[in-house]
Amino acid sequence: MKYNQYTCGHLVEHLKASGPIPKLGEARLFFNVEPTFPVVAVVGLGHECYGYNKNEERDEAKEAIRVGVGAGCRALQQLNISKLYVENFGHAESAAEGAALALWVYQDLKNPSKKTRVPHLGLYDDCDWEWAKENNMNAFLAVSKGSFEPPLFLEISYSGCDPCIDPIVLVGKGITFDSGGICLKKHEDMEHMRGDMAGAACVVSTVRAIASLRLPVNVRGLIPLCENMPGASATKPGDIVRAMNGKSILIANTDYEGQLVLADALCYALKYKPKVIVDVGTLTKEMKGVIGPAATGAFTNNDNLWASIKAASIHTEHVSCDLANLAEGFGGHSCTTAAFLREFICDFNWLHLDSYGVMVESGDTTYLRKGMSGRPTRTLIEFIAQFACKPPEKKCE
Repeated sequence: MKYNQYTCGHLVEHLKASGPIPKLGEARLFFNVEPTFPVVAVVGLGHECYGYNKNEERDEAKEAIRVGVGAGCRALQQLNISKLYVENFGHAESAAEGAALALWVYQDLKNPSKKTRVPHLGLYDDCDWEWAKENNMNAFLAVSKGSFEPPLFLEISYSGCDPCIDPIVLVGKGITFDSGGICLKKHEDMEHMRGDMAGAACVVSTVRAIASLRLPVNVRGLIPLCENMPGASATKPGDIVRAMNGKSILIANTDYEGQLVLADALCYALKYKPKVIVDVGTLTKEMKGVIGPAATGAFTNNDNLWASIKAASIHTEHVSCDLANLAEGFGGHSCTTAAFLREFICDFNWLHLDSYGVMVESGDTTYLRKGMSGRPTRTLIEFIAQFACKPPEKKCE
């Protein structure tokens, strides 16, 4: 520890005198070890032999750093300290992730004078009901019919390289509240449905991060925004709508609205001739039963994309897996949803991420707050960063 050297070994002396070494995720505070820092947190990182786990395909050393740093930051935050300094723990990126995520606090309802300034996204287009109708987005509009709130189709652009290079298109499900529509959800299932726009939030956050990092890629973010409500004009089970690509869709259950809004958004994405299309959203609760609450379901028509998202998940500790050994009471809706969306992307390279299972964080992970998790944003950023390391594939002729 660099700080221990700075204190001429006094920190370790205090640690030995205080009892057993902290375990992984535990933090111990020491006060007035030396005059520069009034309080210091020593955290446990677990076993010294942590490394890459081939069975679970994750870097346990990086995750241990995130967990340890998160525990220390939360302990210090309880003391209302205004400024924290974090050692690099041998991997500065993981330490920074753990600290930043652990210290984040939801503040939308705070007094405006106490809010932290958030950078504004300057380049975007928001398209209303008339625009969607002109573009034959009837599936998207069918979902919004039962709500008093009008639908919007948000488009975000980032150009980090030659504009002639084909972009990566990100599509995020933006259901701002999902009641289930006419096929109304049970009240306990509506608890987190303000978070049904998690896919949209993931896309916006990813584009912001890419812009901040100035990655040499072109990215388009497409976000269909609306509510799914059981109003007087709401879509009914048995209705048939025609999507943007002309395919007719029988709406058997209005609670499966995510497929409808993404279908039109995927059709719209094709006009950019993207090198990759990635859609992300909280589609099916079956994901939680099939692969558990630690992983996002990934479906793709390209093995290279699977390898890329898998590699990205190793760095960010957003676990990827093939299956779980127990999935009682769950059907195959996650697979049929992916198969449904596959009908709207033609032959383009496509990756579908179903994040329902990771939408809500329980608070057990020290560097993630209880509530909406924001996953798989970090993995998606890492995934796109991999494209920044590849040579451009297509130029204007």
